[in-house]
Amino acid sequence: MTRKKHEITFGLANTEKAIDNKVNLIKKLVAAYYGETVAIYTSRNLKREKLMIKHVAVFLCSKMVELSPGKKIGPSRVADYFGYDHATVLHIGRKLSGYIDYDRAFRLEMEKIETGINYKIQMRDNKQSLIKDYYFIDLNESVSMKLSDTKAIVLTGFDDEEVEKIKNLFRCPVSRKHKETSMYILETQPSPSV
Repeated sequence: MTRKKHEITFGLANTEKAIDNKVNLIKKLVAAYYGETVAIYTSRNLKREKLMIKHVAVFLCSKMVELSPGKKIGPSRVADYFGYDHATVLHIGRKLSGYIDYDRAFRLEMEKIETGINYKIQMRDNKQSLIKDYYFIDLNESVSMKLSDTKAIVLTGFDDEEVEKIKNLFRCPVSRKHKETSMYILETQPSPSV
């Protein structure tokens, strides 16, 4: 009997860790999408734009994080991750659902964020089923080159020697390395022409 109890406790600990990881991933990706860091969630800034970022993360956590297949985590649980009470989480859910129903641009933005989150989760879990429809460009290790006031190039996957060659080719005096930006590009694969 003791062994089964230990196995159950261990299973719950793994579930808790998985939930924490998923919530943290959603927080990180939502903040990155809006050009912020995860510090936004502990900030006491009450500007509408900053609050909206927090609300989007709360909404997506409520929608996407599951205790078990088909069973979402409750508003009290989501509230704990963001320092809100459960009534605030319910209000945020109703408010953003209304925005999604009536604001096409916001609905598309939410779909884009959700797709990115799902893709990152699938990549993390080594389930790459989205590869057929999308390709993912990770900008955590990238170099940017400013060509003019209106043109720039972002390079990923090039070593220092190749970057120098490209820099010389475009006669670009300024280049900058970026590390751990938490940014990415998720694009739809072009459909094959028949």
